Amino acid sequence: MSNRRLRQWHSVLAGKVVGLMSTDLVRHKDKWVAAVKEMRDIFAGLEAQYPRARQEVWRHHWDFQLYKALEVQFRSGLENINKNLPEMEVSMVCRHHKLQYDPPLEELRMNHIAKHLNGFLGLPLRMKGVSSLSERQGFFAPIADADPAAIAMVYESCEALFASLADELRKYQDWLVLGDVAGDLEDYVEQQLCGSSNSSDDGSNIASNTGGDIGDWELNLRMLKQAAQDVDRLPNEVRIDCYKISLAPFKAYLEEMMKRLREALASSLRKKALSERQAIDDFLAAGQALLNLQATSVEEIGKAGQEARALVTRLSEVPQLRKRIEEKNRLLRQMAAATPAGAASGSSLAIIDLSGLSERWDSFVSQLQAYDSNLEVQRQGLQGQVLKKIQEFEGVITGFASRWQSIKPRGGPTGNPAVVMAQLEDAARQLADIKEEADALCKECEALGVSPPAFPQLEEVQADVMSTQASWGSYRDFLTERDNLAHKDWLSMRDQVWKIEDFLTKWEGTCSGASASDPGKAAIAVVLLQEIDAYRRCLPHLKSSMRGINWEDTHWVQLFSLLGFKAGTLTKETVTLAHFLDKADAIIAHVQQIKELDAMAQGEALIRKALTELKLWALQRMFTFVSNTDKAAAGGQAAAGDTKQGAGGRVPLVKEWSEILSELGNHQSLVASLKTSHYYSMFKDEVASWESRLSTLLNGLGVLQGIQRRWLYLAPIFSRGALPAVASRFRHVDGEFRSIMSQLEASGKVVALADLPGVLARLNSMATQLDACQRVLSEFLEEKRAAFPRFYFLGDDDLLEILGQAASLVVIQTHLRKLFAGIHRVRFSQDQSNITAMSSAEGESVELSTQVKVTETIEAWLDQLTSSMRSTLQGSLSGVADLSDPFSQAPSQVLGLYHALRFTERVEAAIQSGTLPQLASELRQELTALASKDCSNHSLLQLKKQGLIIDLMHSCNVVEGLLGTEGGEAPPRSPGDWVWTRQLRYYAEQGGGVSVCMAEATLSYTWEYTGNAPKLVVTPLTDRCFLTLTQALALGYGGNPYGPAGTGKTESVKALGQALARQVLVFNCDEEFDFRSMGRIFVGLLMCGAWGCFDEFNRLQEDVLSAVSQQVQAIQVGKCLYY
Repeated sequence: MSNRRLRQWHSVLAGKVVGLMSTDLVRHKDKWVAAVKEMRDIFAGLEAQYPRARQEVWRHHWDFQLYKALEVQFRSGLENINKNLPEMEVSMVCRHHKLQYDPPLEELRMNHIAKHLNGFLGLPLRMKGVSSLSERQGFFAPIADADPAAIAMVYESCEALFASLADELRKYQDWLVLGDVAGDLEDYVEQQLCGSSNSSDDGSNIASNTGGDIGDWELNLRMLKQAAQDVDRLPNEVRIDCYKISLAPFKAYLEEMMKRLREALASSLRKKALSERQAIDDFLAAGQALLNLQATSVEEIGKAGQEARALVTRLSEVPQLRKRIEEKNRLLRQMAAATPAGAASGSSLAIIDLSGLSERWDSFVSQLQAYDSNLEVQRQGLQGQVLKKIQEFEGVITGFASRWQSIKPRGGPTGNPAVVMAQLEDAARQLADIKEEADALCKECEALGVSPPAFPQLEEVQADVMSTQASWGSYRDFLTERDNLAHKDWLSMRDQVWKIEDFLTKWEGTCSGASASDPGKAAIAVVLLQEIDAYRRCLPHLKSSMRGINWEDTHWVQLFSLLGFKAGTLTKETVTLAHFLDKADAIIAHVQQIKELDAMAQGEALIRKALTELKLWALQRMFTFVSNTDKAAAGGQAAAGDTKQGAGGRVPLVKEWSEILSELGNHQSLVASLKTSHYYSMFKDEVASWESRLSTLLNGLGVLQGIQRRWLYLAPIFSRGALPAVASRFRHVDGEFRSIMSQLEASGKVVALADLPGVLARLNSMATQLDACQRVLSEFLEEKRAAFPRFYFLGDDDLLEILGQAASLVVIQTHLRKLFAGIHRVRFSQDQSNITAMSSAEGESVELSTQVKVTETIEAWLDQLTSSMRSTLQGSLSGVADLSDPFSQAPSQVLGLYHALRFTERVEAAIQSGTLPQLASELRQELTALASKDCSNHSLLQLKKQGLIIDLMHSCNVVEGLLGTEGGEAPPRSPGDWVWTRQLRYYAEQGGGVSVCMAEATLSYTWEYTGNAPKLVVTPLTDRCFLTLTQALALGYGGNPYGPAGTGKTESVKALGQALARQVLVFNCDEEFDFRSMGRIFVGLLMCGAWGCFDEFNRLQEDVLSAVSQQVQAIQVGKCLYY
C-alpha cells in the first residue's frame, strides 16, 4: 500500500518536472517557482510517514531531474531571451527640442540588464531544489557556467536591441526641424518671409523696400499641407523585440508645431499687408504735408521744388503696393476658408481694408500738379534778387583781399611771433566766414535754377592765406615742441638728451624741403636752421661735461657764474634745459672751464665714495668668534679660530683671518691710490687718518694671528705645568692675550683693535715672549724625540697632543698607527695601568710576552712597548712548532716567517739529497690543500690564507725555477750555488734571531710587527729589485728604483721591508721640503733603524737636493766608520 502511494507521488513529481521541461523560463518564471514549491510541499507532507533522512536519496533524484529541466530551459532562454521577455511599453516624446524615449533609453538599458538579463542569468545561482544538496546555493550554478559564449551572445544581442531602439529615434529626428528654431516661431517666419526691416530709412522706394512676395507664403502653405499628410501616415506604434514604442505623443507634438507654423504664416502675411498699407498712408501723409507748406524764401522755394519733383518720380510705386495688398487679402480669405471653425483667431486671418484709398489717391495727384505750377512762378521772381546779392558779395571779397595784403608778413619772423600768429589766425577765421557765405549763395542759385557763380579772387586769397599759415605754422610747431622739452628741469632731462637730438634731426629734415620758389617757407627754414645750428653746437657739452653727475652745490654755483646767471636766481633743482639753450654762446665760449669743473667734481666724487666705503666697512666689518662648544678647531689650524678653555676661563678666538687681512690690504691700496689724485688736498687730513689706522690694523692683526696660533700650541702644554722655567713668562702672555681678545669680542668690530691703547707695542712684546716660549718648547720636543726616535716622524701638533694628553688613552690609541707599522690599537688591563696585547687594523690580537706599564713618561713606556713587541714576536716563533693548530693560533707574521725558515731548510736539504722534484710536488700539494681550506666565515683566517698562498706560490716558482734554470744552467748541486743564493733565504740564529740572506747580502730580521698587511705578488722583476736593493744595503748604499708612475716602485720597497720586518716610512716629496725637515727625518730614521722611502724625490728644489746629497754622504761615511 505504501509503495503504491509512493509510486503515485513519484508519478506526480515526474509530471511536474516534465511540465517544467516545456515551460518557458523567461516568460513563465512564476510557474517554475510554483512547481518547485509544490514539489517541496509534497515531500514535506510525506515527512510524517517517511522522515526526511529516509527521503534524501529520493529527493536527490528529483534535484538531478530539476537540474536537467532547468538546463534545457536555461539554454533555450539564452537563445531568444530578448524576444521572449514580457512586452514592455515606451513612448517616443520630444522634450527640450530633443527626441527621446519615456522612460529614457539609458534607464531602459539599465532596467533591462539589471532586472531581466541579470535576473535570468542569476536563476541557477539562486534556485533551490528539494534536497539538502540544493538548499545551499551553487548546486545549479554549473548550468550558468557551462556555456560562457552563449552568455556573451546574450549581452551582444542586448546591445543590438538598444542600438535598434536608438536607430528608431534617429529615423524621426528630421521631423524636429521646427522645434530647433531658435527663439519665437513667429519672429523666425517673419524674418525669413518679410526681411529684417519693413521700410527703408529715407523712404526713397517704398515698393522695393517692403520685401516679401506672395509666392513665398503660397509655397510654404503647400509644403505645410503636404507635411501634415505625411504625419498622418506615420504609424501609431512600432515593435522591436519585447518593446512596444508608442508614437502618439510624438505625432501630437508634430501636429501642434504645424498648427503653430500655420498661425505664424497667417500672422506674418497679415503683418506684411498692414506694413504695405502703412507705407501707402505714410507716402500720402508726406505729400500732403508738402502741399500744405507755404514757401516764402529762396531756400524754402528751392527745397519745396526738389521735394515735389521727388514725389512725382515715385507716384508709380503706390499702385504696385495696392496690388500686393489685394493679393495678400485673397490668400488670407483662402486660409480662413480652409481653417476649421475655432481653430484660429479671427484677427490673424482678417483682410486689410482698402476702402477710400482710391479717392484719396486721385485727390493727391491733382493737388501735386497744381502745386508745382505755383512754385515755378515764385522762382522766377527771386532769381533777380540772387544776382544782385552776388554782385555785392564780390565787393566783400575784394575788400578782404586788400586787407590781407596789408597784414601779410613778409620774409622771416620779426617782432613778437605770437602777435603774427594771432593775426594769421584772425585772417583765417574771416576767410572761413566769407567762404561759408559763398557756399550759401551757390546753393540758392542751384535751388532757383541759376548757374552757380565762380569767385576766382576768393580762391587766390584762400590759397595765399593757407600757404602763409602753413609756413608760420611750422615755426609755431617748432617753438611748441622745443618748449615742451626745454622747460623740464635739467636733472630729469640730462639722461634724455637723445630726445633733443631727435627733435633737431626731425626739424632739419623738415627744413630741407624748402625752396626759393616759396619765399615764405624759405624764410622760415633759414630761421629754423640758424636756431638748430646754435643748439647743436652746445649739445655735445650738455651730453658730457654739463650733465652734473656727482656734482655738489659748489660746482653748480661755479657753472652758473661762468654762464652769466645772476647769483641766487638758479639752483640745480630749478635750472632747465631752456636756460642752457638760451646760453648756448656762453657755453661754447667757456667750454674748457666747464670741462675742468666736471673733472674736478668727478675726482672729488671718487675720493668721497672711497672714504664712504671705508667708513661703512669700519662700521659693519665684525670679527667672527666660535662658541665654546666647538672643540675640534682648537687642536687644528689656528687661522680657522676656536675658543679654548684654559686656566683663566673662556677665551674667544678669531676665525676668517685671511678674509680680514685681504680686505685690509685692499683698503690700504685704495688709500694709497687716493693720494695720487689731483684733488687729494681737500681730503688730506681724512686720508692720512685712514692710512695710519689701516696700517695699525694690518700690522696688528698679522701679529695677533701669529700670537693666537702659537698660543693654541703652547697653552695646553703650560696649563699642565710643563716647562716650569718659562711658565711665568707664558702666564704673563696668556693674561695679556685673554684681555685683548675679550675686548675685541666685547666690541666685535675689526677697527676696535686700532683703538686699543699701545696695541702694536703690546702685541710685539707678546710675540717676542711667545717666541722665547716656542724655542724652549722646541728644545723640549727635541728632547722627547731623542728619547723615543719614532717621534721624529710626527708633526709638532701630533707630538704636542700626545705629550699634552699622555693620560688620555683614547688620544694615545689614535696616534699608535702613526708610530708603528702594524699596531693599530693596544689592549689595556682592567685597571688601565698595563698594556697586555697589540692589535692590527684587521683585528688580529697578539698577547705581549711582557706587559708594558703605562706611566706619565710616555716616551719611556712607548720604548718599552717597542721592545715588548719585538720580544713577543721572537718568542712566538720558537713556539709555533708546539702549537696544535699553528694556522689559527699563530700570528700571521710569525706564521709566514716560520714557513719561510722551513722552506729554506727544505730546499737546501733537497739540493743536497737531489730530491728537488719531490719537494716541488709536495709544495704543490700543500698549495692545493691550503687553497681548499674554507675560511669564508672568518675574515682574519681568510687573510692568513691569502698571505700563505702567495708565499707558497712563490716557493713553488722558486723550486721549479731551480729545476729548469734559465740560460742552460745546471740545477744547483750545493746550497752555495748562485741559482739558489740569489733567492731571498731565511736562517734561524742562536739566541732566537733570524737572518735574511740574498746573494752576498746578509740582513737581520728586525721583528717589527706588520700585522696582516697584504703581500705583494713576487714576479721576476720583483726578485731583481730585491736583489739590487739588498746588495746596495750590504755595501752601505741606498736604492733608487726608477720607472714610470704606477709600476710598483714604492710597493716593492715596502714589500722588501715587510720581508725583513723593517718599518718603512714613505714620504711624498714636494717643493715644501727643505734641508732642515729632511735632516730631521734622517735623524729619526737612523735612530730608530727604519727605512725611509722618498717618493717623487725629483720634485725637490735644486738647492735642497744639493744639501740632501751632503747629508746622505755624511750618513754613508758614518756608517762605514762605525759599522
